[in-house]
Amino acid sequence: MPSNPISVAFSLITAVRFGNVTPCPGSNNICEVNSGLINININTFDAHLTSSSPAINAGNASGAPADDFDGHPRDSQPDMGAYER
Repeated sequence: MPSNPISVAFSLITAVRFGNVTPCPGSNNICEVNSGLINININTFDAHLTSSSPAINAGNASGAPADDFDGHPRDSQPDMGAYER
């Protein structure tokens, strides 16, 4: 591809190149760090955040759902991802 056809924002990205596409930097992405998810293995994936996750308080309240996937309310500085820590 001559350029990146995808716009990625507010994402945790542990690998910074996919072929010739580099999603970092992007709008509010956190790149080349440990994601801080409970388990990133495909067979036992768990997207809940550990206490050291860089996704904590890194989200954007504008357009974010009021509750996370577990039904817990998000605060005024939401975490990135499906779950609020």
